[in-house]
Amino acid sequence: MSYLFETPEERIEQGATNVYPSASTIKLLIAVEACRQIDSGVILVQQTIAVKQSDLVGGDGILHVYPYLPTVTVKELVLLMLILSDNTATNMLIDLLGQDRIQACINDLGLENTQLNRQMMDIQASAEGRDNVITAADLLTCLKVLYREDVLSKDSRDFLKGSLLNQRMRDKLPSMLNEECFILNKPGHLRGITHDCGVLFTHHKRCYAVVLIDGLEHNEYGRRLIADLGRIISEVLTQ
Repeated sequence: MSYLFETPEERIEQGATNVYPSASTIKLLIAVEACRQIDSGVILVQQTIAVKQSDLVGGDGILHVYPYLPTVTVKELVLLMLILSDNTATNMLIDLLGQDRIQACINDLGLENTQLNRQMMDIQASAEGRDNVITAADLLTCLKVLYREDVLSKDSRDFLKGSLLNQRMRDKLPSMLNEECFILNKPGHLRGITHDCGVLFTHHKRCYAVVLIDGLEHNEYGRRLIADLGRIISEVLTQ
C-alpha cells in the first residue's frame, strides 16, 4: 500500500514512488493529453467518431452494451472515460491521440514512473508483462494539473474538473464524505488491486489524496480502507 496526502500545510506519504499497475487511474493522463490536443487545435472537442464493432471491449463502461453502434464526439469519449471509466471510449481515445503522444505528455509533466504500455482489456499484453504503471507521486502531480495555468486552458481545466466532480464510481474516497466536503476523483481497480485519487475540498480548504493498494485477497478490504481515509480527510477539512 502507498499513499500520499497533501494540503498547503503538510504532506503525509508512504511509498509515494513505489510503482503499481495503474488500472484506470491512467485515464487521467489520457484526458490531460486529449485536452492538450484540443487546446492546440490538433483535434476538435465536437469532432465525431463512429464506434466500430472492432472497438468494443468489455469491463467498465456502457459503449460495449449499446444495442447499436453510436457516433460519439471527442468530448463524449472523455466524459465516458472519466465518469464511467468506459474502456471502449478509452481505447478509442488512445487510437485518436496516439499512444506515443500520450506518453510524451506523461514525460512532459515529469512523471518519471508512469508508463502507458497497452490499451484497456489487452489481456495478451498484460500476460506478456506490458502493463500500465503509475505511482502515488505521479498521480499527485497529475491532479495538480487541474489547477495549474501553464498546462491546460481554463476551459479544459473546468471541463476536467466538472467531469471528475460527476464521477459515478463513488464507493471509495467519496463514499463517506460529509455534506460540506466535495471531491474530484478517478478510481481504478483490477483483481487484487484497488486505487483512488482525488482532490477533496471545501469552500476554504483543499487536500490532494492518492491511495494505491495491491496484493489484496479481496478488493473489498481495500475499498473499505480507502473509504475510511476519505471520511477522515473530510472530517479534518470541515473542522
